[in-house]
Amino acid sequence: MNQLREDEGGNSITSGDSREVTSSEGPRRRPSSRVIGLDAARVLATLGIVWVHTAEIQGQDARLNTLGRFGTSFYILAAVFLAARSHLHRPETRSWDVALRRARRLLIPYVLWCLIYAIFYFSTMYPQGHPADVITRYWGILFGTAPHLWFLPFAFVAGVLASLSVPKLLLFSRRSLVLVGGLVTIGLYVFVYGWAYGALNKQWITSVGLHRLARWVEEAPLVVGAIFGVAIYGKSLREISRWGASRRRRVVYLGAIGFLLTQAAYGYFLEDLGSLFWNRVRFFANVAGAFWMVTFLAAWQGPWTRRLAPLGSATYFAYLSHQMILDSVKGKLQEVPGYGSLGFACASTLGIFALAVALGLLVSRVRFLRWLSP
Repeated sequence: MNQLREDEGGNSITSGDSREVTSSEGPRRRPSSRVIGLDAARVLATLGIVWVHTAEIQGQDARLNTLGRFGTSFYILAAVFLAARSHLHRPETRSWDVALRRARRLLIPYVLWCLIYAIFYFSTMYPQGHPADVITRYWGILFGTAPHLWFLPFAFVAGVLASLSVPKLLLFSRRSLVLVGGLVTIGLYVFVYGWAYGALNKQWITSVGLHRLARWVEEAPLVVGAIFGVAIYGKSLREISRWGASRRRRVVYLGAIGFLLTQAAYGYFLEDLGSLFWNRVRFFANVAGAFWMVTFLAAWQGPWTRRLAPLGSATYFAYLSHQMILDSVKGKLQEVPGYGSLGFACASTLGIFALAVALGLLVSRVRFLRWLSP
């Protein structure tokens, strides 16, 4: 079993996410419920998602809107990492137990939020004259009752696949995982972007209640790449545990530079590649999300990381609730001077995000409401 060196505070130097447990075999480590680096990264990733949705309805340039899409990619990568990391620290972990934990964490909130949004949309749209079939046009098992709820069942499936796959992949050498994982992931991106996504019959998907299936297909290469990536990380834990502060700092700098360059390329090539691949070319968002995750996992001891991390527990609620806040105020926002400008879009994004996070912090303190925050 890979052992991780700990600092004086008892935290794994890789991400600050492990704690010791005892067994008949002696001390063993298991992941704790929070990961400092991921909690900090989740704060700004959620802000990016809120920016996408807020900027879109205000007619901002698509090249600017799309720069927040890395947030969804980060959430997918985090879901894979969190589901698989138990196998890295405790190889005897059963995938069935992981699946049950992920179901409680993701599917119960999914059902609850579907109910909340169903009530919200019916109570706001039906009195305005919208018929029920229009309100529920896209509702289904993959879509839920709001555009962004698709992520919860998708994250559950991705996590279960990771839990089933990573223990088997750990049996292979790191070199084999890098070679095969790279080829499989690239091949899947080529297949999805070159044929599968464009071949989907969107009308049929909607007619059978599987709206958002296209989104699942679009993100499949990222999940596969993430699963191989976590396995490679697991094979490298012993080496990573010996990294000093300077080595981690270099990883932070390289990750940040990679993130910025990917975001710049995404905005620059969006229109040309979007027309070529029939979609929003989320490959760039996927790469940016990976750089974002690596940067914050390496920077978990940084002062800014530790300042942001306490907000991490509230950002999942912020992600799930922000669409309701946005839909509640978007009509009023149009009446405010400056609506449609870049500055107004930024200010309204920050306002919606701050309100959603504040509500998340309140919900986390009310025991019976905690099911609303995965």
